[in-house]
Amino acid sequence: RISARAVELHRKLYGRFDHRTGFALYARGKVLQKLGRYKNAGELVEKARALFAEAIGPNHPHTATMDATLLDIYREMGDIDEAARHGEAALTAYRTHLDSTDERITRVKSGLGAVRTKQNRFRQAERLLRTALEVAERTGQEEKAETARERLNVLRDTRDRSSSARSATSTDRR
Repeated sequence: RISARAVELHRKLYGRFDHRTGFALYARGKVLQKLGRYKNAGELVEKARALFAEAIGPNHPHTATMDATLLDIYREMGDIDEAARHGEAALTAYRTHLDSTDERITRVKSGLGAVRTKQNRFRQAERLLRTALEVAERTGQEEKAETARERLNVLRDTRDRSSSARSATSTDRR
């Protein structure tokens, strides 16, 4: 309830299209995300993203942070196409402004790799996840490295199951 009041206060103080209002919406969305209220979180972060895109540009790192958060929210909701769309937007913007070893790029590559696994786009998933793991290990981002390792294991299991299912189907046809 306090966060909702803070968002309204920001709107009154700074106006509807001010990036500070975007930060308030984003903060409220992150709280809802942590509470597992992904639909509500997504709505608020989408609004924040729109405000950032209008106030400071669609490829600004703050706008990319909204996209990275939406990647996570939509992935958690199971909407992998929306997750992929936001992940690609975040990665494009981050690559424009940040060093390739920045932890935000590593996080997005890992998240996008998980999405590509769910889309059965295994080569892309593996490339993203391996790159995220290499950078995370080289730069001491242990938590991100562990996440990438876990996601690579899921990728291998998913790819193996998919391959086994295709083999079984082709055997059944003979």
